[in-house]
Amino acid sequence: MRGVVWERIVPGFCGISLVVVLVLSWSIGEFGSLRHAWLFASGLRLIIDDPEVRLADGKPGESRDAAFLAHNLSDHPIRIFGVTTSCSCVATDNLPATVPPKGIKELRLTLHLGQAASGTVNQTAVYHTDDPTAPSLGVKVSCRVVNP
Repeated sequence: MRGVVWERIVPGFCGISLVVVLVLSWSIGEFGSLRHAWLFASGLRLIIDDPEVRLADGKPGESRDAAFLAHNLSDHPIRIFGVTTSCSCVATDNLPATVPPKGIKELRLTLHLGQAASGTVNQTAVYHTDDPTAPSLGVKVSCRVVNP
């Protein structure tokens, strides 16, 4: 019985382990993370890491800045040509933008608190792209407003 284990099972296990290590190494080398490789395999080419951001507390009249990282997993450039926001209190400043192949582009937006009452402000922005797998990408910002 011991000979069967060493002769058949161990080599098979070693072969499977080697395949797993090679796939993981390629995924991390090609996409930077196993998550990005998985998203690419599921058909996505443009993703935003951490699409929800909680900003620092603010007072009425102040502004808070947020940044999102758009990752292009494809081998061709993807253009982000516009944005739709849930409120005129959300502004962007670096559009249109092109995310290079296998590259990253920082997308910035500013949340103006205006005369918001105490509580939490939640706003969204939807970026519009020329990528057929992700023609729009949504992000969310929230900020707690504290009156002085």
